[in-house]
Amino acid sequence: MLLEVISSQRHDGVSVRDRTTMAPGHRAIPADPDDVPSSVEVRGRLADALFAEQTFEESIPHYREYLKVRPDDAGALSKLGIALAATGQFVEAIPAFRRAVDLEPRNPDAHRNLATALFDHHAGDEAVVHARQAVTLTPDNPAALDLLGRNIGGRRSAR
Repeated sequence: MLLEVISSQRHDGVSVRDRTTMAPGHRAIPADPDDVPSSVEVRGRLADALFAEQTFEESIPHYREYLKVRPDDAGALSKLGIALAATGQFVEAIPAFRRAVDLEPRNPDAHRNLATALFDHHAGDEAVVHARQAVTLTPDNPAALDLLGRNIGGRRSAR
């Protein structure tokens, strides 16, 4: 005799239905093996959930593990960089942001994130390059314009 168990859970505000077939006394067997996320996907989802809750310190090891298997996920690299920067680890955030820019050179947010980290790490010349690129890609973006202005203004006052 097989029992069908249906559960519903919330993940990132999305309702998810999970249908599982279970023999009494045995562990759950997915009704459709294609519906079962891999451990890598689960790790990525967990990292994203922790990031969304702004528990950045906790999300960092999950993003690192996820990125070992999916090193070309620019979104995860950006979120790892943001989490590292949010916990004061700017030196470690910069390579994550650089890789995100390498993967998505037309992404203004990737350039803005890198410029911000470089600016905070006192690498002004390179920060201006990426701030300018963010403005070039999104000329009406006030955050990118402000970042560029702060970078240029900061470089002038330092001279």
